[in-house]
Amino acid sequence: MKNQQTVYATGKLYWAKIVGMDALVDNYEKTGKEWTFEFQPDDTSFLKEARLLDRLKDPLAYAGRLEQRGEIEKAQKAREMAEGRTDYLLIKKAELNKEGKANKPFKIIDSDNKEWDDRKIGNGSTADVKLSIIDWGPGKKKSIWCSAIRVQDLIPYEDDGGGIFGGMDGNSPKPSSAPVL
Repeated sequence: MKNQQTVYATGKLYWAKIVGMDALVDNYEKTGKEWTFEFQPDDTSFLKEARLLDRLKDPLAYAGRLEQRGEIEKAQKAREMAEGRTDYLLIKKAELNKEGKANKPFKIIDSDNKEWDDRKIGNGSTADVKLSIIDWGPGKKKSIWCSAIRVQDLIPYEDDGGGIFGGMDGNSPKPSSAPVL
């Protein structure tokens, strides 16, 4: 018998691939698509009460794995990206449910409780999240699902130079004028 609890938490969003159908990314197994974001809660007491502190991930762990594989440059970049961050929850929602029917994207609203438009959400944006914690019973792992997201302080997403054709469109640094040999 399942037991469900709703909790509300405020924190920061990182790597939010959650706005619309275009935000879908391959899941880890590459067997489907999902929406995903990292949520860094300001207060983790709700996780402690639910005995789910083990769900928190260390933002420096990825850099450590890269170092172990000898990918030093990537590891350094990962360390820089994780600087100043604390532990986070990785929240995912599959494109399709178990019956193969389409799920809707995360419900997102703005600070005035109005439907979110198509603006992408940048790293460090402050948001309130509505989470469902489900206890499936003895011997089964609890689930954490996100029901809704309210963006309180948006940090606009900025890409790294205009997309695939940024150089052609004048949105990235010009190539050097050195002669081609």
